[in-house]
Amino acid sequence: MNIYTPDKWELLKVESAQHGTIYKVLASWYGGFVGSNSWKISSGIERVIEHDDHFELPQSSGSTYICYKGARGTSGLSYDVFTSLSSKLATSGSGSMTLLSGVSLTELHLENSHGSV
Repeated sequence: MNIYTPDKWELLKVESAQHGTIYKVLASWYGGFVGSNSWKISSGIERVIEHDDHFELPQSSGSTYICYKGARGTSGLSYDVFTSLSSKLATSGSGSMTLLSGVSLTELHLENSHGSV
């Protein structure tokens, strides 16, 4: 089981006929002076555990994302990744991907997805 703590994160809603609706985390990390920036999309939020300053988000893969409330948003890299992937999904007709920047994690209806709040 891996634990990820991104520098920036945002909520994604991925919809397809094959898999239904899945809520995921679009995570990004800054590489610093000698490293390169990186990104990752989670496998699917199973449930939301709210703490004072962060959310703990267990995933369908068994990993967990620790997402600090003050770090919500996209980096330039993660926004470019989102734009590219959502365009490819729409063009292929296999589904859609939406950035849910105004939606609270506690408002998700995960019982329709892979888990419950």
